[in-house]
Amino acid sequence: MPAASRRNAHHVMQPPISGLILAGGLSRRFGSDKAAHRIDGQSMIEIAYDALRSVTDDIIISVRQDDQSYDLDAQYVVDRYRRMGPLAGLDAGLAVARQDWVFVVACDMPRICQDDVEAIIGQCAPPTDAVVATDADGMVHPLCGCYYRPTVAPRVKALLQQRHLSMMGLLDRLVVQSVPLSGASLFNVNRPADLVLLSLL
Repeated sequence: MPAASRRNAHHVMQPPISGLILAGGLSRRFGSDKAAHRIDGQSMIEIAYDALRSVTDDIIISVRQDDQSYDLDAQYVVDRYRRMGPLAGLDAGLAVARQDWVFVVACDMPRICQDDVEAIIGQCAPPTDAVVATDADGMVHPLCGCYYRPTVAPRVKALLQQRHLSMMGLLDRLVVQSVPLSGASLFNVNRPADLVLLSLL
């Protein structure tokens, strides 16, 4: 269904969004590019892409370098602030997003799905600056959430210029709403051993 039709169908609950997948990490602990690792026949980045593609046609992938790409219909961006972690990926994505609300997801969350994305988008409305996922313990997951570009982008830029690189530090400066998601949805893969845990979820 075209994005416009989807938005009309959900216009009461869901604003139009852009999607941003963060795939610029070095994957040091994993030993190879996590985003390309296949789980049940799909790469982890494809799983994130499919979850976002269900709600938007404007998908951005934040990568480490120009020649890093995946066979996905998306706009690729490289960090403007190099080696500054996910906050720099967020900055690069916000700069090119077509919509005011930008759903951000890390590339290493292979249980994320359309229902999770829609649960968060459904809470996006002023005066909230960000709607982020929390797990059963109440822990906030800033790399699974939706950010309001007009207010968030300048704060991200200011933090990067000050070399304050914490995503939690960003949330401390925003009006934030949280949405509980299952632990399986928020499970992220950092090491090969995590794949064993993933198979048990």
